[in-house]
Amino acid sequence: LDEAHTAEYIKHRLKVSAGDKNVFHLFPEEVCGLIYKYTKGFPREINHICDLALLDGFIKQEKSITASITESVARDLEMAYT
Repeated sequence: LDEAHTAEYIKHRLKVSAGDKNVFHLFPEEVCGLIYKYTKGFPREINHICDLALLDGFIKQEKSITASITESVARDLEMAYT
């Protein structure tokens, strides 16, 4: 997926999982762009980094996923920034 489609994919996955709840704020656009750079648009990798970012954000009691959370998860997964 390209960067725009990665953001749409993340929003779609949130919509499917949350039903009627408005949870799109969880992954701001700049974070979606960062996720694209780490995952190179591969859906399986997008799912992996998003799942762990949500867990980390929950533990830290964040209202949305931040760039620092995303970068920390990517480092843990040994993903390279491109």
